[in-house]
Amino acid sequence: MYPILLTIGSFHLYSYGLCMATAFAVGIYLIARDLSKYLVPELGLKREEIFQSTFDLFSVIIPVSLIGARIWFVLENHQLFTGSHWIQAFYIWQGGLVWYGGLLGAFVAGFFWLKHKKWPIAKVLDLTAPYVLLGQGIGRIGCFLNGCCYGVVSAKYGMIFPAIGDNLPHLPTELYEMVGDFALFGLMLLLRKKTIQYAWWNICFYSFTYGVLRYILEFYRRNGSKHYLIYFLSPSQAFSFFQMVIFGILVGWISCYHLWFKKNHPALEHT
Repeated sequence: MYPILLTIGSFHLYSYGLCMATAFAVGIYLIARDLSKYLVPELGLKREEIFQSTFDLFSVIIPVSLIGARIWFVLENHQLFTGSHWIQAFYIWQGGLVWYGGLLGAFVAGFFWLKHKKWPIAKVLDLTAPYVLLGQGIGRIGCFLNGCCYGVVSAKYGMIFPAIGDNLPHLPTELYEMVGDFALFGLMLLLRKKTIQYAWWNICFYSFTYGVLRYILEFYRRNGSKHYLIYFLSPSQAFSFFQMVIFGILVGWISCYHLWFKKNHPALEHT
């Protein structure tokens, strides 16, 4: 593992931080490109104005999402920050972020910004969904290099994570999710060409498919957090279970509505 890629004097370039920055940079650029292409008719703004405003949007989303991701991690692993170690709760550059906390933070911040600016929330979320998966995949590379988010011990398929210190082979579940994220990213880009006209479908499909992926991966991840859940291995698995159930139902409902109901009731299409 390579948690520190470069050291110059007292400066350390952390692999996790670099991958996070790369994920945000690539994702924001692609999102800004697509929003400036698709939202011109609805907003009546120039493409350049929408492109620039997207960066303003993410200037709000990024800090709130990082705070949310860190808070979730600290709450889920509170035993690591007891006593004199409490200050390490603020060492965000060393890793220790939970995706669901960041997702909730990003959604809340983005919702209020879009509402204030009167941007179409459904269209923005639908256009953004594939690039969220791309960013997640890049972020998981950072997890692997940092040596965190590893899986259970497996003599056959595992590998040594030096940062753990147990000298046992663990499943590289970060790489499993990376592959899954990139595969879903490609699938969503292909589907979006036909489904972008169906409001809320793409963001619901993202939530459903990632919920399935994360729920399965949690069976193979080594989770040392203490919680009070009975039927789930971790808070993230519980969240992903309800996520895939709720959004799976929504994907089915939206699909039926657009592919059957509107086809048979064209007079109600614009009501």
